[in-house]
Amino acid sequence: MYKQFGLREFNKSLAYISRKFSNQFRRGKDYQNAKKITSVNIIKTNFYESNDSVINGFSLIDKFDYQITHSTCLEMYLIKLDKIKNIVYNQDKEKRFVRWIRMINAKDMNELKNITKEDEVMENAVRLMEDFLNDEELQDEFDKITDIEYYAEEKGRKAGIEEGHQKLLQTAKNLLMMNMSITDITKATGLSKEEIENVQ
Repeated sequence: MYKQFGLREFNKSLAYISRKFSNQFRRGKDYQNAKKITSVNIIKTNFYESNDSVINGFSLIDKFDYQITHSTCLEMYLIKLDKIKNIVYNQDKEKRFVRWIRMINAKDMNELKNITKEDEVMENAVRLMEDFLNDEELQDEFDKITDIEYYAEEKGRKAGIEEGHQKLLQTAKNLLMMNMSITDITKATGLSKEEIENVQ
């Protein structure tokens, strides 16, 4: 959840879904089988001050006829919690989605229970949340899983960097065999003079 959401955060979210979309493809693979990437951003400040909608959705459109393109491969949604408080609360008529957003934005457990009462699914969600918060052993297990995921991701990232570095060293070696100067190889690969000399 973003407490502050401006152009920087908008661009960050857009960059993230663009990267996730492009990472689906490998050289020689069919681009037609692309999976849609959707980003949902829950924000506490109104990104568009003049826009009173609780949700804003962004997708690719045709600039000439303003129609959404047939391939909505990238979507980004902003759910604005600051607009929820301005909606008049009516438990009978209120859309369930708005109640879920109110639930996310609740200040304490009493407000949470008040929002979810008489809705079995939402009450069960609150009960599960309470059970989780009161179960130290379960929280420890959750923390362990989160740590494992983080370390696995970090290990994969480092392995990717190392693999990329090895490829650069091999490229430098090949360029040396083609009699390219060390200065030019440094410019082309970003490797240091010492690294290139060590592969000779």
